[in-house]
Amino acid sequence: MTAHRAQWHARRYGGPITHVALDYGLTLTSNADPIDLMTGMRPVTDEANTAVWALGDVGVTLALVSETGPGLDRSPALQAAGLDALFGDRVYLSHELGLTKASP
Repeated sequence: MTAHRAQWHARRYGGPITHVALDYGLTLTSNADPIDLMTGMRPVTDEANTAVWALGDVGVTLALVSETGPGLDRSPALQAAGLDALFGDRVYLSHELGLTKASP
């Protein structure tokens, strides 16, 4: 996606896209991939890696919001994919926040 195209889509909703929050499972990953034994989770797909870098290249602030259990951290998988710097400290894990997808 080009920066021009991203802004064109965003204008329909009031302005340029500045922030995107992504989920981990089945957004950045695929059930077709085996679990990586080093990180304990499925790896980021090549397609997702390309899309995340495209967003970062046009200046979009990225966040990861993921439902996780105690002891599960998505950061090692982001590091393995070379994406950790794009997310920075904006990795929000449900078990750390005391929330689940079912939480109002």
